[in-house]
Amino acid sequence: MVVEVVRGKGLKGMDVSGHADPFVVLSCDRSFEWDSPHDTSTDVHRLHSVRTNTKKRTKNPRWDQQFELHGVHNRATFTATVFDWDRTGDDDPMGRVQLSLGDFDFAQEHDLLLKVEDAERGELNLRLLFSTM
Repeated sequence: MVVEVVRGKGLKGMDVSGHADPFVVLSCDRSFEWDSPHDTSTDVHRLHSVRTNTKKRTKNPRWDQQFELHGVHNRATFTATVFDWDRTGDDDPMGRVQLSLGDFDFAQEHDLLLKVEDAERGELNLRLLFSTM
C-alpha cells in the first residue's frame, strides 16, 4: 500500500502567533515494513510508524510525501495523527484520522479529504493505493 500525505486544510493554530508547525505520523495496528521513495538510503526500514516533514508557520500545510507499506491486509487499522511541533517540550497532538482498511476496495486508488477527529477544525488529504503484488 502506498500512502501519500498530500496536505492539511484549515488546521487549528496552536502557537501564540495563531499558526502551527504541523507534521503527520502514520501508523498501522500491526508492524509493517515502511519504505519511503524519498529516503536516500538503500536499507529497508522496519518501523511501526513514520512521519512527514514539519511545515513551519502554517494552518494549510502541503507535504506531498509518499510512504510504502508492505504486507498490509484488509483487517488493519490505519491512523494518521497530526502534531504541532514544539521547539521545547512535547509536540502537541492536533487530531487524527483513523481508517479501517477493510472498508476500501484494494483494486482502486482512493483520494480522501477527511475531517481531523478530536480537533476543533481541519481536514487531511490522503491518497491510498493498494498493490496486488
